[in-house]
Amino acid sequence: MAGLLPSANDIDADECKGGPKAAAILDFYGPADLTLLHGRRRHPTIANWIGNGPGAAAMERNMSPVTWLAPDSPPIFIGHGDADPVVPIEQSNDLKRRLDALGLPSDLFVVAGAGHGKFAPANQSAMTVRVLAFLCARGILSSAACGTKN
Repeated sequence: MAGLLPSANDIDADECKGGPKAAAILDFYGPADLTLLHGRRRHPTIANWIGNGPGAAAMERNMSPVTWLAPDSPPIFIGHGDADPVVPIEQSNDLKRRLDALGLPSDLFVVAGAGHGKFAPANQSAMTVRVLAFLCARGILSSAACGTKN
C-alpha cells in the first residue's frame, strides 16, 4: 500500500510525506481490497490487524491498496497461490482487473495449489524469473542485472 499512497495523505507520518515515488511494487499474496472481506469470515490475522470495532470499515477502506490506485501508480507485479486460505486469490485477480482497467503495467503470477506464500522451490524460482523480467522490461533494474548491454 505504501507505494500507492499519494504524497498528500492522512496516513503517513509528516516526516514520511513527500518521499521518493516507488519505481515498482512487488505484491506477494497481499490483500488488495479489505472491504471485500468485511462481514465475511476473515482469517484471524486480518481480524487482529484491523479489529471489528465501529471504525473497522473505514480502516479497511483506507488500508486497501485499491483505494489508492491512480493513473500514475507504479507498475505492480502480483504473485499469489490459488489455494491461499489467508488472502483469497480473488483479491489478486480483482487487483489485476483494476490495474488493466487503468492501463497500468502489471503482471499476475498464480501458483497452482499454493497457499499463503507456501511455494515449492521450483515455483519460487519461476516467480523470481518473472519478477526480474518484469523489472527489466520497465528499465527498473540495471542492464547488468538484466543480462543486457547498454
